[in-house]
Amino acid sequence: MPHQPAFPAFLQVKLYMDSHPTDTFVKLPGWSKGVVFINGKNLGRYCSIGPQQTLYLPGPWLHRGLNQVMVFEEQETDGKIQFSRGPDYGMTVDVQ
Repeated sequence: MPHQPAFPAFLQVKLYMDSHPTDTFVKLPGWSKGVVFINGKNLGRYCSIGPQQTLYLPGPWLHRGLNQVMVFEEQETDGKIQFSRGPDYGMTVDVQ
């Protein structure tokens, strides 16, 4: 980010897909609390305290070419968004 925005704030980025989009997961590791929108659709809420650390993004919500990612952040961000093939559910425990 070129400058630090005032919060709360809407932040927008463009995601370019050069191949056929598939299901993916969105992770916002340096973000605090807010909502993610993909191409005008509400993907979901996130919170840094968890428990889950990723949001599921269905492939059909993405388009080949440019996609709009809009994030409403309430408190703070480092401006980095990660996309991954698998989920991150946060800390897990084995139940026996």
